[in-house]
Amino acid sequence: MRFLVLFFGLIAIIVTGAASAGFFVFDAAFVIVKGLAADLGLALNESYADSVTGCSHTDTAVFLGIAAAYGLVGVMLSFLRCGWQGALMLTFPALAAALFNPVSLVFTGFQVLVGLLSFLVFPLPLETMPTKLAKRRSDDEDED
Repeated sequence: MRFLVLFFGLIAIIVTGAASAGFFVFDAAFVIVKGLAADLGLALNESYADSVTGCSHTDTAVFLGIAAAYGLVGVMLSFLRCGWQGALMLTFPALAAALFNPVSLVFTGFQVLVGLLSFLVFPLPLETMPTKLAKRRSDDEDED
C-alpha cells in the first residue's frame, strides 16, 4: 500500500502543481484569449474569468502551490509508514484550496483520494521484550 501511495501521490502532486501554475497565469491568458476573440468578432463576457467565491485566481494558485508542497511532505510521511500524518498533510491543504475556488477541486481531487488511501498505511507493529528475548534465544540455539 505504501508504494501505491508513493506512486499515485507523486502523480497527484504534479497535477496539483500544474494546476497552481495554470491558475497563476489564468488572468493573463484570459486577456490574450479575449483579444483573440475580439479579433474574430466574438465577445467574451468578463464574468467568465471570475471565481465563484470572488477570490482571485492568483490567491488560489498560491494555495495550490502550498497544497502541492504539503502533499509532497505527506507522501514522504506515508511512505515512511506515518500514514495518518501523511493523510492529513495530503488532504487538508487541498480542501483549503477548494475553499478559495471550488473549481480547483477538479485538479486536487486525486490528491484527496491519495490522502484517503494514505489512511490505510499503518506503522510496523512493536515487538514486546519477551518476544525479542525468545527470538534471540532461538537464534542462539540454532547457532549451537
